[in-house]
Order: sequence, then structure tokens, then C-alpha cells
Amino acid sequence: MIANRLLTQAPLQIVQAFIGFATLWAFTRLMTPADYGAYTLLVSVSMLAHTVAFTWAEAAAFRYSTTDDANAKLKSLAALRTVAITGAAIVAFIALLGFWVSGKYGAAIAFTAAAAYLRFLTRLARETERASQQTSRYVINELNITIDRFGIGVFLLRFTQLGVAAPFAGLAIASAILAMRDTPRLLAPAKGAATDLETIMSFARYGVPLAATLALDLGVQTATRLILAITHGETAAGVYAAAYGLARPLDLLCIWIGLSAGPVLLEAFRARRMDRVRAISQNAFLSLVAIAIPAAAGLALVAAPLSEAMIGAGLRDAVSQTLPWLALAGLCNGVALHIFSESFQLTEKTLWRAALLICAAILQLTLTCILTPLYGPQGAAIAAAAGAAMTLALFAISSFRLIGFTPEFSSLAKIACATAAMAYAVMLAPQSGGIGELIVKSAIGACVYALVAFVLDIGAARTKCAALLPAAFRLTQSKA
Repeated sequence: MIANRLLTQAPLQIVQAFIGFATLWAFTRLMTPADYGAYTLLVSVSMLAHTVAFTWAEAAAFRYSTTDDANAKLKSLAALRTVAITGAAIVAFIALLGFWVSGKYGAAIAFTAAAAYLRFLTRLARETERASQQTSRYVINELNITIDRFGIGVFLLRFTQLGVAAPFAGLAIASAILAMRDTPRLLAPAKGAATDLETIMSFARYGVPLAATLALDLGVQTATRLILAITHGETAAGVYAAAYGLARPLDLLCIWIGLSAGPVLLEAFRARRMDRVRAISQNAFLSLVAIAIPAAAGLALVAAPLSEAMIGAGLRDAVSQTLPWLALAGLCNGVALHIFSESFQLTEKTLWRAALLICAAILQLTLTCILTPLYGPQGAAIAAAAGAAMTLALFAISSFRLIGFTPEFSSLAKIACATAAMAYAVMLAPQSGGIGELIVKSAIGACVYALVAFVLDIGAARTKCAALLPAAFRLTQSKA
């Protein structure tokens, strides 16, 4: 079942990764290094604001709005409607203030506020689709907004005078197009229903701790970029953000597998089948690390040619030095937040999750304050890797305590061996620079890892290939 969901959601993750790289390529060329740094700071602040204001309701929409109890579902939808109306009033006020702000960031603030609210409406619809296992609809709608926001943003950046506000205007327009279709379909069934304040409070009890932990992570990222801007200028913040963007595909890989496993885990947990919960967790964990560990190592190994190919000249050298540490941070965070974190959601121990993330955040912020003034973006990335490693360790221990899940260390050892062989082969490849070196090293790494994975039978690779060979032989014979 998870494999089918992975295949269904694969186009979304591929497109999001491609758009992420295209965004880096375009924005670091269409903006000056300082403007790009300012844009990334605004992105961080806007994501933090969205998380604080709306993510708690999005999480509750996934958990409660698809219940089999018709009365409870009606109450949930009515509660979501009330939250949406209240949010609209608040965001409209902030947007008006933004237009009155003097300086070049006034329009950006206004468009950011509008985009945050409109994106909230579309996220409510996406979370209900995901919870009800409407995977294809979820993927199609997310593809639409991903492509639209990029295309409109680049057009406005290239052909208007909006400057750093252009990408936020693109997101607002793309979200508005989708929200006009999503909102009536989502909230119309609650027409005439009275708002149940107790339902809203239950949303808050479940969703606020989750939103708080996400806000904590985003707050740390925002603080890191602000510290960089203060100590080394806006360009340094842009370097960190660009390296973070190059590492973003790791996060997408983890989200891909996490989104596919989440609904199945929830269904098994509701049926009180803990053996199946652990089996699904094990399958998702091994699927993730078998892809994410070599991907993280690969990013670190090709940091220089990747930065040369994707990043504007003013940022690329510093980005190549920062990327390996952020690749390690992305790997640790991805496994922690999209595999081990599920145990907190299933058992509704979200407050415990928040407490553990606070511990990791304190470590990261402390190291950021120490290392960033000395080493700039690279120091901030080292601090991020340390915080992510602590999160992974704490979440893994908690997952064992909550649902009894322990990873298969024998499979991890095989993956580590295959990754080491891949890394050795890539390091032996010639350093020609640019896109040519990137392609050659990527091909070598992929081939070597696949070969060693087959030899070591990672994920039953030999068994699966053996099962496919007879079918392939019959297909060849029938064509002949």
C-alpha cells in the first residue's frame, strides 16, 4: 500500500525538487546577492508567521475532519469555517498595514500576509484529502500550486518593478486561484451548522503543540539568518538560504515517504494493530534511509559542481562550503520529523514532542551564537547539523518507548557500506568543474550504490529483481 502511494506522489516530489532548483537558479540571477538575502529573510519570517497562525488548524483538519461520525465531522467543518473567517479578518488588517509601511518591503509584507492566508485555505483542503486517502487529488492540486507560484513569481520578478515582493505576489495569486475552488467544496457541507467552541478547543489541544514545534524549528532558522545578516550582512544570509535550498530535495524525499506512510499508520493505530504499526514504520524507515543516506552523501560530494551549476556567481563559493553540513542536517531532521515523529502524533503526545524539540533548539541556537560570528554561514550550518542530530537521537528513543519501534541495524549497516563504496568511487572521479562534473559524479555514484545494494541485498533487492526477470523474459518472448 505504501509503495503505491509512493509511486502516486513521486511526480509531486520530482516537480517540487525541480522547481526548488529552478527557483535558486532564477532568483540568484534575477536578484542581487543582497536582495536575495533580504528575500530569504522575508521567506523565513512569513513561514514562521504562517505556522504560528494556521498550522494548528491544518494539523487538526488531518486528524479530525474525516471521522466516520457524521455529527463530529459536521462540528469539525464548522469549527474550521470559524477559524478561516477569523483568520481572514486578521490577515486583511496586516496586509493593509503592509501597504502603509514605507520602504521597499511594504508591498512584500502585504503580499506575504495575503499569500499566508490563501495558502492556509488550500492547505485545509489538502489535509482533508490526505486524511481520506485521496492521494491522486492531493498530488494534482499541489502540483498546480507549485508550478503556478513559480511561473507567476518569475514573470513578475522579470517584467515588473515589484522586486523582492514579486515571489510573494506569485504565491498569493496561485493560492487565490486554487482557494476559489477548494473553499466552497471544503466548507459548504457545514453551511448553517453552529460553531462548537469545544471542537475548536480540541483542535487547539492537538494542533497547537505540533504548530509550536514547527514554529520552534522555523524560529531557529529565522534567528540563524538574522544573526548572519547582523554579523556578516544580508549576503551571508543569502548564502545560507541558497545552500539550504540545494539541500531541500532531501526534505522532499522524507516528506514523500512520510506522507505516504502517515495515513496507513493512522488507520492501523486506530484499529489497535500495534504489530502492523511497527511493521509499517519499519518499512517506511528503511525505504527512507536507503534513499536519503546516499542522497545526503552525494550532495556533500558534489557540492562544488552543483553550486557552480545552480547558484549565481556572487554566492556559489560560500554555498559549496556550507552545503555538506546542511545535507547532514537535512538527513537527520528528515528521518526524525517524518518517521520517528509519527509516534507522537499517533499517541497524541505532541506536548512531549515539543519539549524534546526545545532541547535541540537550545543546543542549535547556542552553537549558532558561538560559531556564526567566527565562521559565517558554515558555522551556522555546523550548528544546524548538531541540533538535527540531537533531535534524531531523542525522537528515536521516544519512538521506541511510545510504540515499540526499533530500526533494523543490520540493514542500516548494509546501507552504510553501500554509501561508503559510492563515496569512494565519486572521490576518484575527475574534477572537470560545472555541469559536466556534476553529471559524471552523479552517474558514477548512482551506479556504484545500486550495484553494492544489489550485492548486499538491501531491501531484498536481489529477490525483487529475481521476481521481475521471468516477467521480463516472457515479455521479450511475446514481442519476438
